[in-house]
Amino acid sequence: VRQGDPISPYLFVLCMNRLAQLICASVEAHEWRPISVGRGAVQVPFLMFADDLLLFTEASDDQAVALTRILCQFSS
Repeated sequence: VRQGDPISPYLFVLCMNRLAQLICASVEAHEWRPISVGRGAVQVPFLMFADDLLLFTEASDDQAVALTRILCQFSS
């Protein structure tokens, strides 16, 4: 798909939907620890924009391993 193609945003949404599913499953399995916004507030594992993605988790070795596992699974 060429840059600027009208189908590009739809492809991004389709692909990122799968990544979001993997991350949410990891959060539910307590493998991924997302950040919390405020006390007792909603946990935020990621934010997706039109063509961007931000991932939020604790800065620790086990979280780096969890992220690597998810990204390897996503890219396969």
